[in-house]
Amino acid sequence: MVRCRSAQRVVTYRFHIGRALKSVRRAEGFCLLVQSEFHVVADVEWDAGDLGCGPLLLELRNRLRTMPGQVFKLTSADPGSPEDLPVWCRLSRNELLRHDPQTKSYWIRSRLDWE
Repeated sequence: MVRCRSAQRVVTYRFHIGRALKSVRRAEGFCLLVQSEFHVVADVEWDAGDLGCGPLLLELRNRLRTMPGQVFKLTSADPGSPEDLPVWCRLSRNELLRHDPQTKSYWIRSRLDWE
């Protein structure tokens, strides 16, 4: 937990287990958190190549459903993935643990409550 004091208020941030805080910076009264790189071990890996957004997300959903609570590493060369995957993870309640732009890899923790 990190507390960041601005001129007007104290803001408390909680971090997920495994993430490390690199620095806390203040900008225009808000605190910006910069996290250091952390190592995530994947239970399953899939290289989707340049598979487009629609088919990629459908296949990703099917794969994540079979592994609740586990970490999935996805490598995607699709140019829309950096914008689409974080939003999809948030909307589908799966946790995006890490994104490495250099290797075009994403580590996603599958949610526990798949029906």
